[in-house]
Amino acid sequence: VDGGERFAVRIPAMGRHNVYNALAAYAAASRLGLDKAQCAAALSNYEATGMRQHVVKKAGLTVVEDCYNASPDSMKAALSVLKALPNARKIALLGDMLELGGASEEGHRHTGEWVADAGVDALIAYGPRSAAMAEAAKARGVAAVHCQTAEEVLQYVRQFVRPGDAVLVKASHSMGLEQLLQEYYKELPQG
Repeated sequence: VDGGERFAVRIPAMGRHNVYNALAAYAAASRLGLDKAQCAAALSNYEATGMRQHVVKKAGLTVVEDCYNASPDSMKAALSVLKALPNARKIALLGDMLELGGASEEGHRHTGEWVADAGVDALIAYGPRSAAMAEAAKARGVAAVHCQTAEEVLQYVRQFVRPGDAVLVKASHSMGLEQLLQEYYKELPQG
């Protein structure tokens, strides 16, 4: 509702946080003088760019590729998206969040707690900072492993992930999870 006008909008994105993003985009565009109805309609054309919550279906898997960046807030939002997916089993492959400074350990620990709150069945934590994430998830009953190398990560992905699962893949971009995913995709049945 804007000035008494109502606009029904379908946003092709998952998560409550994307509703807030859409509202902010609408507010900015309409306040700059663009037609309100056109602004609302344009939201239905939204497309995620790059590796930002890009949903891929491969070999019976639902993979949420979110490898562009990571912060505690964006991890929490992505985990809420994973929780809402209809898949029976949910796996989180989460890597280090960089550039958190003194808040790094706390941010990674909270993320491990949110993994448990999201009902994740297994956590594969990758990178030195993610040890706190894995420990916090384990303390709350999640099957969690901590990996230092990409090969270790691939080993656990092969072990844990099976057709029908939803997999969230998220970390700071420099962790290189998109390359790791490409390696894993090569191993999956084509079709």
